[in-house]
Amino acid sequence: MNNPQSAIRNPQSPQWVFVHGAGGSSDFWELVRPHFPGAWCPDLPGHAGGRARRAGDPTPADEAGRDSIAAYADWLMDAIQAQGRPAVVLVGHSMGGAIAQTVALRRPAWLQGLVLSGTGARLRVAAELPDLLTRDPAAAVDWVIDHGFARPPSGYRRMGVRRQLLRVPTAVTLGDYTACNGFECMAEVAAGGIQVPTVVLCGDADAMTPTKYSAWLAAHITGAALGSVPDAGHMAPVEQPAAWVATVQRLWAGLTEPSSAEAATAPA
Repeated sequence: MNNPQSAIRNPQSPQWVFVHGAGGSSDFWELVRPHFPGAWCPDLPGHAGGRARRAGDPTPADEAGRDSIAAYADWLMDAIQAQGRPAVVLVGHSMGGAIAQTVALRRPAWLQGLVLSGTGARLRVAAELPDLLTRDPAAAVDWVIDHGFARPPSGYRRMGVRRQLLRVPTAVTLGDYTACNGFECMAEVAAGGIQVPTVVLCGDADAMTPTKYSAWLAAHITGAALGSVPDAGHMAPVEQPAAWVATVQRLWAGLTEPSSAEAATAPA
């Protein structure tokens, strides 16, 4: 029987790199990161301030964000290449998924697969959100939380998510929204531009990137595996981390591990 974690835990398997979404930070992945040993969860430029810090930790350098998905993809590819990672699976949430698709369409030799979570080949931000962020950042964060979860998060969790989102500079988050609004790669994806094993999934109650976005991606990426996380909205890795991890591991194993029949006929 296949072990869903074997492709992830095998030291010869690709490095898993997790890319967060708009206005977020690497902390977005904290509940799922332990299930992917050795995974790298970078903070995109300008977003390190959203990461939780212990007393005495240095304040992150003041760095500008980017205002296009292509520019974020440039940064990510440079960062991966600078670290000498020879084989990578990119996991992208929302805007991070747009970045991952952009990288995949460029076909770097080190890219071995994708996990596209709560994203689409086209992203549009609710029209009222950038204006609300400019006028009242706290209210804009509350809007994201109210629309991003399938069920209202508990007071403790809501406070934690709220603190994280508010720590990212407003100008950086606005740049992210500009990047999302300018992103579309439907024609390139439909033409077969993504050629690596791909898992596509989202929360079954995602109101921000509805399930039809994931269904479209899975239908236009050859061999893609489509999954859904029950009782989760746009923040599925935060809302239902165990179910999210299990879905990713199961679908990835199905894409990359030989079936029992193939194993039986493989040459000794």
